[in-house]
Amino acid sequence: MTALEETYEEKLQLAAPAECWKKLSSHYFWCGVVELVAAAAIGISLGVFVFLLLNNKDAMPWLNSMKVDLTTVRTAILLLIMTSAFGYVVHFLGRMSISSFHLSRDYSERYQLTCVYLAMKRDASDGKSENVKSVVYQSLFSRSDTGLLKGDHAMKMPTVTELIKPKES
Repeated sequence: MTALEETYEEKLQLAAPAECWKKLSSHYFWCGVVELVAAAAIGISLGVFVFLLLNNKDAMPWLNSMKVDLTTVRTAILLLIMTSAFGYVVHFLGRMSISSFHLSRDYSERYQLTCVYLAMKRDASDGKSENVKSVVYQSLFSRSDTGLLKGDHAMKMPTVTELIKPKES
């Protein structure tokens, strides 16, 4: 009876975070979809713009002539800057989309891990779930890695051998 009461109390403690993780997973998934669609739309429109600009002989007569003066250089530099800026925006939105999908997966895994932990806690006998509890709590409440920064790493999870080996007294 005591074990059931403890399991119920832990369920109540983890129910709110689990629901929050479920909502965050959905939120970040849809943010990733919007960012990916925006990146694709900007990338395609940039490609079409450059294609049409280069194929229209009347729009840029300096492409056909070898004459170099201030207007041709200025136009080429302006076109290069504009293309680079749009390329940077597409790259940025792609990175943000990948980050959002990564966070969505992370929160979805946390939600599933909470459900699995509660099921294991319900079925485990007294004292045998302490090692599992520490591992689950460590992974549930660790910092989320967005994947945007090169040095952005979440907490290191213990390996299987560390989990299996007996604790030294």
